[in-house]
Amino acid sequence: GVGKTTLLNEVKKLVLENNLFDRVIHVEVGQSKSVVNIQEEIRGKLNMELNTQSEDVRASCLKTNIVERKENILFMLDDLWKQYDLEKKFGIPCHSGCKILITSRSQHTLKNQMNTEKLFEVNSLTEEESWKFFVAIVGEFVEDIGYVQQIAKDVVKECGGLPLA
Repeated sequence: GVGKTTLLNEVKKLVLENNLFDRVIHVEVGQSKSVVNIQEEIRGKLNMELNTQSEDVRASCLKTNIVERKENILFMLDDLWKQYDLEKKFGIPCHSGCKILITSRSQHTLKNQMNTEKLFEVNSLTEEESWKFFVAIVGEFVEDIGYVQQIAKDVVKECGGLPLA
């Protein structure tokens, strides 16, 4: 893709290095992960016990635990494909101590269904940016040998501006 997950990991690293939150909970939501699996991942990162199978009760217990901690928590939900009520499904409270950062392929999901406050679009690279990125990663030698440079430019073009393609 365009690097949403990579960008999210860099944000997480900066947040942890600068102690901007008491805790960071990073969960890959994905297209096929169940609500219970997501709840379980959050539970594990909170190091809490959760002995119930009901999604609703689990979400309520997670929320109660998070609120009682009185911590500033950054929730990073990666690769969201559809709308969720984050509080009712995952127990993520919408209070001042919690911030939520979401990545998604769908602007519609974020804008119209999740009521996000701010939306940052991550675009693919231009052909010139792609070439500079490629040279920075591979090395400047690709520009020195004509036939290698042409093959490299073809590879860059085939990637279509996606840095990890």
